[in-house]
Amino acid sequence: MNLAELVAQQHDALLERFVGEARKFPEAEGVDRVELIDSMSFFLDDVVAALAGETRIARGDSAAGSHGVERLRLGFRIDRVVREYALIGQLILEMAAAREVQPTPQEQVLLLRTVSDGAAIAASEYMRRRESDVAAREAAHAGFLAHELRNSLASARFAFDVLRRRVAGDVVSLVNIVDASLRQANQHLDDALAGARLRGGVVSSVPVFLGLMIDEIATEITPQASEKRLALEIDADRRLELTGDPRLIRSALTNLMQNAVKFSRPGGKVQVRARAHAGEMIVDVEDACGGIAADKIDRIFAPFEQAGSDGSGFGLGLVIARDSAEAQGGSLRVQNVPDRGCVFTLSLPRPRVT
Repeated sequence: MNLAELVAQQHDALLERFVGEARKFPEAEGVDRVELIDSMSFFLDDVVAALAGETRIARGDSAAGSHGVERLRLGFRIDRVVREYALIGQLILEMAAAREVQPTPQEQVLLLRTVSDGAAIAASEYMRRRESDVAAREAAHAGFLAHELRNSLASARFAFDVLRRRVAGDVVSLVNIVDASLRQANQHLDDALAGARLRGGVVSSVPVFLGLMIDEIATEITPQASEKRLALEIDADRRLELTGDPRLIRSALTNLMQNAVKFSRPGGKVQVRARAHAGEMIVDVEDACGGIAADKIDRIFAPFEQAGSDGSGFGLGLVIARDSAEAQGGSLRVQNVPDRGCVFTLSLPRPRVT
């Protein structure tokens, strides 16, 4: 009898011994037998196949990967997960000694390799899921904080709009500073929330009225455009609709439209055009920045890349806009129009017809 035949024959006995040893872990208290065995039954099948030279353990949907995720759910420490695989190897060798089956050197190597692969995959999936869960919780917490901060900012904006209509003279310059600061704080908040959602993989899919959203953002940036004597032209049907994450879409659009105003030359024109085309919703944001140097165009989406002739940069705005689009199956690209400006094109999938 070889080692593969022994493991196959003693499959159930090995599982019972495994359960007995696993119960010694503090985390196993209150865990029933089925949960303790979990995917180990299938892993023993993997061991048999490996010893027979039929296959190697694969990362994809392996028993070891499932075991790692399940152990995380049960609250096991990661070192316990790794030790479980060492335990399986130990139990197999003890069983072989008790049955007077002498593993060949090749069988010992295959067993060690399979157990090591199983431990590595289980630990990797354990960590991957834990990091994903942590990121999701952080994104949810960020969303809660953002909601509370957004309410406070909305109240501040309302009070500020009332006050600004009552001031004149030298105070106007101070009013403009407060106005700009409130707008920047609101955008930084939206960017932080979008970044947290992207890191946490929290992307919702709900109906979004794109044209209406563009109109709302245009209203918000009109004071900035007016200060620079910019013509703000919006060509977007308010009935345009798609399915996506409204916060990520708003963050992308706000960054694109605010950047267009920020970098356009005084007296120029900012155009926003939205249309449905071939399964996509496309938004073009065209500015009057005068164009971007050829050596800058390929690096414009790099974090904190300096793009303005005055040394100012796009910061993280374009990075977040691009990542927000790609997280929803879309894209963001830029076209340079020499001596005139740039056209940023945001493409997002349209709703599927059911």
